[in-house]
Amino acid sequence: MLHISNTTKGNSYSDPEDNEDEYYGTEDESYGPLHKRIDIITRLPYEVAETILSELSTAELLECLKVSRKWLDLLQKLPKLWYEVTVDEENYTMLHQLALIGEHIRKYQIYDSCEEIFDGSVAEILGGSMNNLKSLGKCKMNKY
Repeated sequence: MLHISNTTKGNSYSDPEDNEDEYYGTEDESYGPLHKRIDIITRLPYEVAETILSELSTAELLECLKVSRKWLDLLQKLPKLWYEVTVDEENYTMLHQLALIGEHIRKYQIYDSCEEIFDGSVAEILGGSMNNLKSLGKCKMNKY
């Protein structure tokens, strides 16, 4: 079973110089007294990591930026993941993170069901974090 967890508190990142795998106590005796935590994603070749991570939604990728400094560095080195970004009600609260990967965004789609989505997106674009943007779209969110 693969266990991936965020070892940081709040929005801070773990030490980028920490290359050691971490040990932590567990109450599950099937693992023994100490269980070794291995970060598999950052150990994979970029092409393999990119293939796996490309299955995630924009919201999930933005969450991955907060896992650790190693994940942030990896995700910033995979521009294909960020070529097309769609912002909607699911991920608009993470707009401030677009500055971390904005240089890779070429196609940006805004769903304007919420005024905060549009205003936050425009602020990021005007702030220069998406300076390589080629296409900008605005769509109405379909309500059933």
